[in-house]
Amino acid sequence: MKRVITSLVAILIIAGCTDKVMSNKQTSVHSTKSTELQTLMHKFDNLIYQHYESELDRDHKRIDYTKDMIGIVDELVADSKRLKTLQPKNLTKQQIQGFMVFADILEAKSKELKLMVDNYQTEEIAPVITEINNVCINCHATVR
Repeated sequence: MKRVITSLVAILIIAGCTDKVMSNKQTSVHSTKSTELQTLMHKFDNLIYQHYESELDRDHKRIDYTKDMIGIVDELVADSKRLKTLQPKNLTKQQIQGFMVFADILEAKSKELKLMVDNYQTEEIAPVITEINNVCINCHATVR
């Protein structure tokens, strides 16, 4: 037993006497790289485990997202209806007819978007917003 204790003390002394001291520069570099590595690992953890959110968590995110959109979409529907009464001036009869067609399409697409937002169909919102944007672009290119 005494021999085991003596051996352990000798090992500790030898291990303690080895040169494991880092210079300030090495310590600084090590510390910086360690922090960068920790940050990177946290990013990996977030990326990996965000796929394991519960359905309830995803529903809450959808609800928050659509709540933010509801006011905007309501305003879009109202503006698209009001647009028909505010026709641009100095247009020909044909241009006014074209304008009214675009205004009708804009109102229909706005109502379609409102229905999707009200029903929390977040996956289907982006294509309709693109269609609405295209209606605006085409109207401005054609009528103006």
